[in-house]
Amino acid sequence: MIISMNFILKIYFETTMFNFYIGEERDAHADTIKLFKEIGAGKYEAFTSRYMIDELENAPEAKCDKMLNLILEYDIQKKYETVPLHRFSLLPASPPSGVKNAPPC
Repeated sequence: MIISMNFILKIYFETTMFNFYIGEERDAHADTIKLFKEIGAGKYEAFTSRYMIDELENAPEAKCDKMLNLILEYDIQKKYETVPLHRFSLLPASPPSGVKNAPPC
């Protein structure tokens, strides 16, 4: 019996991704455009948070409109639940026991 396990990688987008898309002078611009096209083609699924959208809405109007239009154009899902930041970090949520002067997370 052959079992096929197909899944789509889900990517959390924060404001940097939108800034890289609209900022043609940024080093990662071309790679970001490619990633958005792959999302549009269904290779990946992107999502973001209400907090990130609030941050975009505080940008200058022209920039805000461009970034919010990307959410619609690429069907970036808005997940409104709170996601603990430590889930997206390579650092532990709290320093391991016995570690002094660890940077705050």
